[in-house]
Amino acid sequence: MLLLKDAGIPAVLGLWILSSLCASRPFPFHFGHRLRGPAQQEKAERAWRDRPDFRSALRGLTVLWGGAQLFDAVLSTVEALVLPVDVVPSSAGSSPL
Repeated sequence: MLLLKDAGIPAVLGLWILSSLCASRPFPFHFGHRLRGPAQQEKAERAWRDRPDFRSALRGLTVLWGGAQLFDAVLSTVEALVLPVDVVPSSAGSSPL
């Protein structure tokens, strides 16, 4: 059961990212907004408002990012349920020593 907890964070994160598709702006837009200066923020707002290809690309990135998080959660769950307990930490790149 302790190994299954490793799947919780990416599962919640993936669902949260995908749910941002229902918001006015998807998660990648807000993530990038924090990295931009004021002039670039205004430019991104204009691009969101005026360019359907920009909106489509950010929505596609949202699906990709959220889907990758959910895929990671599924792999972690399968790993925890199928592999022997002493093998799971070493398969994640940890040293057995």
